[in-house]
Amino acid sequence: MVEILFSESGAASFKEAEINGNFDDIFCFALAWDIGDITEDGVGEKRLAVLDALYSVYDEDTQKGAKIQYDKAKEDFAVVMERIKNGEDVRIWYSDNPSERCGMLWFAAQLRTVSDKAGRVYTVKLPKYMYSEITNTITEFNSWGEVAPHEWHKYLEFTQDKTKEYWGYAQQWWNLKRENSSLRAVLNGRVRSVSEDIYDKYIWDEIDLEDDEFIEAAVIGNVLGRYQLGIGDAFIALRMEKLIESEILTVVPKTSRGPAVYHRKLRKNY
Repeated sequence: MVEILFSESGAASFKEAEINGNFDDIFCFALAWDIGDITEDGVGEKRLAVLDALYSVYDEDTQKGAKIQYDKAKEDFAVVMERIKNGEDVRIWYSDNPSERCGMLWFAAQLRTVSDKAGRVYTVKLPKYMYSEITNTITEFNSWGEVAPHEWHKYLEFTQDKTKEYWGYAQQWWNLKRENSSLRAVLNGRVRSVSEDIYDKYIWDEIDLEDDEFIEAAVIGNVLGRYQLGIGDAFIALRMEKLIESEILTVVPKTSRGPAVYHRKLRKNY
């Protein structure tokens, strides 16, 4: 059984959980499928461009991770497709996090190219809420990266055989490819092509709550924590760069407090 995930932290947790007992069966394609150009099949060069942009907000050493992550995904993709061509079953773990949901659609489209040779296709969708008998509480999850290793076994019961249905997911991806918007989001339970500024309102709301000078990371943290939009810190930082380029915000010189670009102070110009 080939296990497919789209969250690096989720894949690490999955391995620790030892669900299938073989690390060589676990593959992760955490390539920000909700962002940027998706006209290429497989793991194309345009994915590297997206990762480079996202990693650009971090320090130089961390920026190197974009190429490492891309190269590993490209290598793994070739291995996965060869195994599927040989008739192996595949299980896809995804959630309504935009990147994971888009990743699932992307992978379904890749499966369609070898549909006559593939084995069974299973999916496990992360439920929005899960009850814990240990703590007697309800927990809300936004992505597989939030699931602790000791919890993964509970989700095997949500495995569904989608062998006869995954072509529909592939069609959704082909439609998104034709539109090729700069961003995709999950709206009303379906992936939609959207404008890249769709989340800007939430960023503006948090900026307006700050003093005339504020720490950029505080705004990013508040957007992530309060709104649960399924986007990452790097994307928000890139959107704030647009505000700086437009001179709506100004960087206060020599105020970086950490390795990431957004560990700095900004000043409002309005």
